[in-house]
Amino acid sequence: MLKLIIQSIRQTLLWTLVVGVAYPLVMTLVSQVLFHDQAEGSLVMKNGKIIGSALLAQQFTGTNYFLAATLRRQLRHRAFRREQPRPDQRRAPNQCHQQPRRVPLRQ
Repeated sequence: MLKLIIQSIRQTLLWTLVVGVAYPLVMTLVSQVLFHDQAEGSLVMKNGKIIGSALLAQQFTGTNYFLAATLRRQLRHRAFRREQPRPDQRRAPNQCHQQPRRVPLRQ
């Protein structure tokens, strides 16, 4: 039993080092060598100072980028219109919570 616990602790430490330390270091080194500009964040320099990233605040001029937001807005508008009663269907405030009228059964 003690042997199994020691083996489990050893495996936990080993895989923590492999997955938590070694793999991220290797991937960082590979990305620095192969994709230096992208790995550094595509930084934009002006007068020797970093002023931003080339990947942030890009111009999106096409309408296809905002399709989900447009559809969501249209569905919300339709749901709002459906919820609003027509003027002839509106009830007075005292009529909102009345009990339904009971109709006697025919015998």
